[in-house]
Amino acid sequence: MNLAKRAYEKLKKFFIESKSSSWDVLGQVFDYFNGNSTNVTEASALRLSVVFSCVRVISETVGTLPLNTYKRTEKGKEKAINKNVYFILKEEPNPSTNIVGWKETMTALCALYGNSLSVIQRDDYGRPIAIWQKAPEEWKVIKKHKENKYYYYIWNYNTEAWDPILQENVIHFSGFGGDGVIGFSPIRMNAQSVGMGLASQNLGVEYYENYGFVSDVIYYNGAFKQNEKGENTVVENIRKEWNKNHTGAGKRFKTAIFDEKTKLERLKIPLDDFQFINTHKLTREQICGIFRMPQHMIQSLDNASYNNIESLTLGFTKFTITPWLVRQEKELDRKLFTRRERKTYYTRYNLEMLLRGDPKARSEYYKNLFYTASISPNEIREKEEMNPYEGGYEYYVPTNMTLEPNQNKNQNEPEIK
Repeated sequence: MNLAKRAYEKLKKFFIESKSSSWDVLGQVFDYFNGNSTNVTEASALRLSVVFSCVRVISETVGTLPLNTYKRTEKGKEKAINKNVYFILKEEPNPSTNIVGWKETMTALCALYGNSLSVIQRDDYGRPIAIWQKAPEEWKVIKKHKENKYYYYIWNYNTEAWDPILQENVIHFSGFGGDGVIGFSPIRMNAQSVGMGLASQNLGVEYYENYGFVSDVIYYNGAFKQNEKGENTVVENIRKEWNKNHTGAGKRFKTAIFDEKTKLERLKIPLDDFQFINTHKLTREQICGIFRMPQHMIQSLDNASYNNIESLTLGFTKFTITPWLVRQEKELDRKLFTRRERKTYYTRYNLEMLLRGDPKARSEYYKNLFYTASISPNEIREKEEMNPYEGGYEYYVPTNMTLEPNQNKNQNEPEIK
């Protein structure tokens, strides 16, 4: 058996038997062949503040946006409050968590790993009654190319084995990928950029722990005797004791005593020579680009001003958050409703909370809608979390814009059903 075939058989066995998700295995193989010396994983990447901030902003934003279930009607739409899915996506996906925590977890895992999964629990009639999120190591998906199908497996802690599960009983959020099903891990695909950030961060920690001294040189005016094996045990003992007592945080200013034959010299390199600040800025820009995150959203205001902050926030809503919401809506509709139900029911995130401006801008927005009979007073009050009043569902237009009493209806106007 040649080398390539043996490697294929080992990878195949690892995919099937290993308690690791398939994209995690691919990430390890990718790291190996690209020679990444820094061990970059999704967990270690979170130690980099810019990665943590980007994932947190995306997941918390999605988690706090209202997610409603609607029913199409002759007049438009209405909330499907009598549907099981409405309560699941509005309040409680399962008894262990609330909907905000579930959306945050699913979005954060998807942002890090490129994939996240929940299992749908159904009643005897096939209706969803709960959604249970799974950790990345608790599930995997395998594609069988001959059948052109994907098979999902869930780790069973009781039997300590992988249990197959039907594709229609899993909610699989995936990001950008190569086959439309399994998303690429942003961390794995950009391991070198993340690794540079981690290495720079570790350098800064070590630099300040040693108070800017990068090395100590001890000069000895004499000869070191070697043992029978030709080893300088004295040199090694001095180095070991010196590092133990005078290297690291809180040890640099301890008193050291030397004899007349020994002299100490400390080598110090200014932090500017490492291009420390520039490296941090470059890493921040690269990682923000990976997550399509405007830098002002992670409290980096170098390029932000009072004049452009509103447009930057609008760009965050349109180009960063909206793709996440649309992908999740389509997957929820596909898995929580039958094909027949999807003609009537659908899910939708409410973006008004993000698009809502300051009170003055909001007032102008409502005024323009009100004067064109596009919104009623009670609908405005509802958006502002105020109680309706009797007669507040009437629509008004300025008197100079009303139709003449004898004016006939436009014959070309389509009938609204």
